[in-house]
Amino acid sequence: MAAGAATTPSQVVGLDLLRLAAALLVTVYHLTYLEWANPHQHGTAAAAPFLAYVSWTPWVDTGWVGVQIFFVISGFVIAYTANGRSPSAFVRSRILRLLPGIWICASLSLIPLLLTGTPLGETLKLYLLSLVIFPAGPWVAGSYWTLPVEIAFYSLMFLVLCRNRFDRLERVVLMLGGISLALWVAVLAVPDGRAGDVVTRLATHRVPKQLLLQHGCFFALGAMIWIVRQKGLTAQRLAALALFAGAGMVQIANEAHHAGEWAGVPMRAAPAELAFLLALAFIVLSLRWNATAHRRLGRRVATIRAMGLMTYPVYLLHQPVGIALSAWQLRAGVPPVLALLLSLAVVVALSWLVAMRIEPRLREWMKPRLEAVDRRIPPRWEWAGRPTRPLSPSGAA
Repeated sequence: MAAGAATTPSQVVGLDLLRLAAALLVTVYHLTYLEWANPHQHGTAAAAPFLAYVSWTPWVDTGWVGVQIFFVISGFVIAYTANGRSPSAFVRSRILRLLPGIWICASLSLIPLLLTGTPLGETLKLYLLSLVIFPAGPWVAGSYWTLPVEIAFYSLMFLVLCRNRFDRLERVVLMLGGISLALWVAVLAVPDGRAGDVVTRLATHRVPKQLLLQHGCFFALGAMIWIVRQKGLTAQRLAALALFAGAGMVQIANEAHHAGEWAGVPMRAAPAELAFLLALAFIVLSLRWNATAHRRLGRRVATIRAMGLMTYPVYLLHQPVGIALSAWQLRAGVPPVLALLLSLAVVVALSWLVAMRIEPRLREWMKPRLEAVDRRIPPRWEWAGRPTRPLSPSGAA
């Protein structure tokens, strides 16, 4: 990751592959572990078919770490996306990336929800709250919880752009990562008692999560990797990378501990931490060898790009669609391995249809309408007419 790397192809092939791997980790975790381990479903008819996967626990119970990997990738990609853009152009790009997929996938999710007996009134409530990404939920799928967290990071980037100081992104990233790091140091250092209870609430509750206190270290880590790619590695940046990665490891260990307590099933942190470290190594290698990957893969790069685009609908659809399909198959006596593979195949096929056929059409319909709104924005709201200050591959901040 050296200065000047911006001249390499803009698509990082390895990141698309890693995004798909992370999505599949989360999918398998939900389909083979969470449905029976969720304490709210213990002893229910909904959980019964998934008890066939109890013996899989040592291999699948930490698949949730795919979310943390997603957040690191998002930190990298959003820093790249925001660089050199106006605030309104950045917002427009995020709307076009998020909303079409949510609207389509939430609509498709209505079918399994209604077929599995969810009352119509409750289904419509879940649907409407999902369409607007209501921060407190509930949504058509529990996995939507990550979207408000992502939007919080987008909002931070938006504020940086509004100040027209994207060239100071590194300071913002250090602040974001530093605050999150402080929380996880406190988790390790603060003893039990009143102060410990406060720290525990900050480390586990929804509002601190959506304010990036818990996961800010992952976004900061991804953004810092992008900064290093643009401007080169220094001692300060290396220290920041190490500290943010360390904070991420503590967060993962903390999540494993609390998830195990919540489910009443002990959960090991080591496999999730190992997967996280391997993902970081893969990101670094992907950036280092990206140009070589493009040359050797040739036209297959487009296929890999499609796989990367599919990860978003996979993430949104795998719970409502995959769980309903798996439950039906398991009740019908389909072997657990085959039931999982068939459910994955349907989710992936449906996600390909959304990402490559339906979503682009909705995005093309929305794009000129958003641009029309953009043209009505007073110039004084767009950096007062000043040119952008992108983070360029020079030496100084």
